[in-house]
Amino acid sequence: MAGIAGALLWQGITTDLPPVDRILHYRPPAATGVFADNGTQIGEFYFERRYIIPLERVSPLVRAAFIAAEDANFYRHKGIDSSA
Repeated sequence: MAGIAGALLWQGITTDLPPVDRILHYRPPAATGVFADNGTQIGEFYFERRYIIPLERVSPLVRAAFIAAEDANFYRHKGIDSSA
């Protein structure tokens, strides 16, 4: 009985999730720069004005703030916070 309930719960949770390969190869929409002959940027095209930066360029304080706001126990569990 618990196996059936677990399977139904798993199906309900995962029904709307995208396939894993789509997540692994996700490329968010980003701004495209237009440059002049001398290398100066003269314009941009975008639907959503996003700039992709490496995680190393994000301040440790900003990372800590996001973790604190989203999951204060992030470093104390293995993926699912059962205390919430």
